[in-house]
Amino acid sequence: MSDAAPQVSKATLLLRQFSDGASHQTAELAESLNTSARSVSNTAAILIGHGYLTRSKLGEYVLSLKGREALTQNILITSGPNGPNKVARKRRDTFRTRAWRGMRVRRTFTMADLISDADDGIGSHVSNLSRFLGILQRAGYVVVSARRTPGVAKTSPGFKRYRLVKDTGPIAPVHVARTGMLHDFNLEEDVPCQD
Repeated sequence: MSDAAPQVSKATLLLRQFSDGASHQTAELAESLNTSARSVSNTAAILIGHGYLTRSKLGEYVLSLKGREALTQNILITSGPNGPNKVARKRRDTFRTRAWRGMRVRRTFTMADLISDADDGIGSHVSNLSRFLGILQRAGYVVVSARRTPGVAKTSPGFKRYRLVKDTGPIAPVHVARTGMLHDFNLEEDVPCQD
């Protein structure tokens, strides 16, 4: 590992130009930082938005109280959000979500049970449910019962019965194909799918 110093952002470099406490103009700052006036203006707008600078008049900036504190504490200004995203992501009402709800209610079920519970009348969901049950089975959430539900035809071996053995909560787990893992939002963790 190298002990290289972290790269200082444009915002930090611009803020440090105000260490003398005086007001500075865009052209003067652009010349001392060897950058364009537009870049200085854009960076100053960011610093104003965060409360580090104030605009005394068009094209002229002054250090604010928060900016003075940042300079004395030698704070590095980085890009990115100011805090966690407070808006909860809306969960989509998918077939797999409805099927998961059906599994949690029934505990023991067949594919036909889940299709009747979760069907929205749009298209066939047999292959989707079959893949989802296979993923849940490999992740240890669902097991196939030894006993089958009798089929309709006399020669039918019957329908597979599944049992939910790992109910972690109301939000359906999602298979992440790129990692081959099952992400469980209820546990906030990835569960491996054994082949």
